[in-house]
Amino acid sequence: MKTHRINNKKLDKILAEKKREKEISEALKKHNKRKKVPFVDLVEDLYKNGDANNYKEYLIAQLIAPFFKKASKNKYAQKRNIFKKILIHMYEQKCFKLLMDKTNILILFNISWHHHSFIRPFEEWIRKSHNDDRQIISLLNHCFVTYYPPEFIYYVWGKDNYEYMQWFIDISRGVSVRSLSGIPIGLTKKIACEFLKAPTSYTVEMALRRAQCLSMGGNERLAQYIAFSRLSRNDFEQESFWEQVIRFFVRQNMFDYQKLDELFDYLNHMINQNENYTIKGRTLASLSRQSDTWHEEVYGHTKLKKVLRWERSNINSFSVTEGKNEDAKAFYIYELVDSRELMIEGRKMNHCVLTYANSCRGKRSAIFTLRKKEVLSFEAILATIEVDLYTRTIVQAKAKFNRKIHSKAFEIMEKWASQEALGISKWL
Repeated sequence: MKTHRINNKKLDKILAEKKREKEISEALKKHNKRKKVPFVDLVEDLYKNGDANNYKEYLIAQLIAPFFKKASKNKYAQKRNIFKKILIHMYEQKCFKLLMDKTNILILFNISWHHHSFIRPFEEWIRKSHNDDRQIISLLNHCFVTYYPPEFIYYVWGKDNYEYMQWFIDISRGVSVRSLSGIPIGLTKKIACEFLKAPTSYTVEMALRRAQCLSMGGNERLAQYIAFSRLSRNDFEQESFWEQVIRFFVRQNMFDYQKLDELFDYLNHMINQNENYTIKGRTLASLSRQSDTWHEEVYGHTKLKKVLRWERSNINSFSVTEGKNEDAKAFYIYELVDSRELMIEGRKMNHCVLTYANSCRGKRSAIFTLRKKEVLSFEAILATIEVDLYTRTIVQAKAKFNRKIHSKAFEIMEKWASQEALGISKWL
């Protein structure tokens, strides 16, 4: 019976996927009939003019147009032309679902940006799957891959880091990891080896941190905690200090890994206050005491000497109301844009979000608060949310005392993420 249920679920998923693709195909056909503008002509028009004003009611035009605008006609003529041809080729291969997704369009744009590295003509690529993710992977393999790279690095094509894309291309040609340009940490043979073994769900930064820890003798569990810490989101700034910190924790025989985030928050504060700060000569016990004292001050006893402010990110607020009259519940998410707001949030939630002030000011992270308001009741904070601005991914969402957020809060957060095209870390 159990196997039967599982097979039914798989069948339902396959049927739903085929139904979705059919709906998209029919939508595209209706688009062609209604405006008498075939997809190919639409793309040609956007290629020439880069303006979607004539196609306001068509999602696909709104998805494609910004990329033609992004690439100058004079400076990037060849890349624009390749992008246009790839779009048309994917349409001719009936990759309709793929063409209705913003991230997939970005990947096609990034592929065209690296056309000089093609090892096979993209025109020879043939669709062999109905799944859009498999289609993308197949296209990348066709255009760039001689030797299959680790799975996690395929995801760099859905971001904006061209250096990481070049790493993908180089690794796919058989270039050693140690020969890659721009690696932000010191590379040993062991680090290079472990980097290629990172789990599929890891980012490049997480893979580097994991490999770094393992190469120093750390175990897989410690490496995972470090990979998911703020050290994978600090742009590898003050790297010599953090390398020293990782080595320090590798040497510890037994401690609660769940304290790492607190310790890293404290150490991040100290190194930002004093660039000459070091943990040499310190013990884990003394470091923990200092960290606990500092956290107690941050939670409720410290007064800000200076309020830091920063520009709001390009991620919009969100609100939704459920129920009516006296049963109405309003949920809303908005960004915190100065250190005083972070301090108040941290005090109410008993966590150290204040330590993210410098990351917010440096436009590496954005902190949002998710709140609920019911009729005749006080406002309640359901979650504090960290968004990595570089990857546009929600990387942390914490309830009070750093606990996991409630399922309802997660549901609201998902709706907001969908509205703003944000990714959600698989490890939340």
